[in-house]
Amino acid sequence: MTAILIIGTGRLGQACADVLQSMGTVHVLSSADIDIGNPESVAQMVTAADWVVNTAAYTDVDGCEVNVKKAHRVNARGPGFVAQQCTAIQSRLIHISTDYVFDGTGSTPYRETDPVAPLSIYGHTKSLGEQSVLSQCSTAYIFRVQWLYGAGGSDFIDTMQRMGERESEVRVVADQWGAPTWTRTVAQSIQAVIAHGSIPPGVYHMPSTGYTTWYDYACAIFQKMPRPPVLTPVPTTAYSRPAKRPLNGRLNGETLARYIGPLPHWKPALLNYLESR
Repeated sequence: MTAILIIGTGRLGQACADVLQSMGTVHVLSSADIDIGNPESVAQMVTAADWVVNTAAYTDVDGCEVNVKKAHRVNARGPGFVAQQCTAIQSRLIHISTDYVFDGTGSTPYRETDPVAPLSIYGHTKSLGEQSVLSQCSTAYIFRVQWLYGAGGSDFIDTMQRMGERESEVRVVADQWGAPTWTRTVAQSIQAVIAHGSIPPGVYHMPSTGYTTWYDYACAIFQKMPRPPVLTPVPTTAYSRPAKRPLNGRLNGETLARYIGPLPHWKPALLNYLESR
């Protein structure tokens, strides 16, 4: 039986708790149970686990631009404290990161070896968190994910459906590229990594297969809606947001796929999720 500790009860944390319970004993810590920005709290709560899966993060991209101290505490310093404790208890760590560590100016999907250059406080603090994890734990895995959706919280799908119900036209950004990824797919991929047991620690990209824009993503969401709104593609410059977003957020997932196979294509997975709601 494998002992797994999951930090975080957001969409991804909930998906991991659901999927990983088949592997052994699973214990989940919420933000009420642990303060990952406090090393004493981490040392007290992170104990006796074969694997620690850290999904905790401050993911409000625009909010990070205002709450900079919180972003650094949760996204930059906290993961280092978790990694340090994992080393102390000889536990392997899985830490979740993001495509926002890149500036999005590249013309091809980013590989793990490409240099990071975050545009936002969110991306910057997540990049610092990666560095802290790698420096504190030699058995850590960092999985960069993007455009997550799933049960247990509001996401792009929920936003689009709400807007579609009350508006006749919805304007959606059409020049940002990435891969919508179901949290359950990420959880199943983490399960495969744990089951494999001998994948070298390090940084890996974990996107769905295929790439799309937010606009085409929205089009797929509205496919089966009886009376969908008119969708209008617009450039990123049409919206004034506190945080800059990478235009090319595409992640190359070939390295991890060599061990566990490619993740499902984003569109069938999305339609499967929509039908299961």
